[in-house]
Amino acid sequence: MSGEETQTGDASPRAFVTATGYLFQVVGFVLVMGGCVLWGFAGFVEDRLDEPINTVGDYFKSDALVATVSLACILTTLVAGLGLLGTGLGLQGENRSSGQWALVVTGVLAAVWWGGAVTFWIISAPIWKIIVAAFSAGAGSVLFLLAGNSARILKLHPPPDDLNVVSDEFLDKYSRRHSE
Repeated sequence: MSGEETQTGDASPRAFVTATGYLFQVVGFVLVMGGCVLWGFAGFVEDRLDEPINTVGDYFKSDALVATVSLACILTTLVAGLGLLGTGLGLQGENRSSGQWALVVTGVLAAVWWGGAVTFWIISAPIWKIIVAAFSAGAGSVLFLLAGNSARILKLHPPPDDLNVVSDEFLDKYSRRHSE
């Protein structure tokens, strides 16, 4: 098949976008549930601090820094999971702006987790925290690449303007059917 020939059939040029939207919904659900579970069990896996935190500056002392970075990563996971659920719905519905929003959500997620992994490495946090943060950062980077490709596809092959528009005929039938 040469480059000038086109594929026949009902294949949509935005099929990748729809599949990415479904994936983002699944990953978003996992991140929301994971964020809730991690947040709930953080008290069991975090070491107790020697001194209580009384001021904002106390969050950034050496013994509290690991807990502060962990909290930032967990909260970002929870919020990014909600964002992925929303952008996944938008991508699956072929919404024009959902590709850019997916880039924002996945970019923030990857940046925070990469920052957490590097911070854990620098402050010599437990190795399991470094591994979890690095794995999550890699997964966030893959999601960012998928979002970038979806945004590019939506820009090259925008959905029709009347994709999600309800016709007047349908509204008339609906109103007649439900008014009886």
